Amino acid sequence: NRPMTELRRDGRALLDEARQERTPDADTRERVYQALLASPAFLAGAPAPPAGRRPLSATQKWLLLAALAAAVIGALYLAGHAGEKPQAAKPKPVPARAAAPEPASPRPGRDGSAGN
Repeated sequence: NRPMTELRRDGRALLDEARQERTPDADTRERVYQALLASPAFLAGAPAPPAGRRPLSATQKWLLLAALAAAVIGALYLAGHAGEKPQAAKPKPVPARAAAPEPASPRPGRDGSAGN
């Protein structure tokens, strides 16, 4: 049986060998890169920048940020109230009907007399 340190050294050596096999040297990498840049397929596949498009102004950026913030706040509000039932409007209490008016009687005077 080998000690664990020997197994680790062997494992590291194996990984280093595998890495060296997959990684090309600097000359090979440069040659492949130059060939890729010179190929017409690479140049044809690159999208052309849109014509007449200019970056957003500071005001437009602020408006976009405000609209995004409003959308997030609205979505959070709706998500928070998603499961609630809408509350029906409560009817206003109707005051109790006053008793039938009493028959007209002469208004009492200032002195409390019957008003003759």
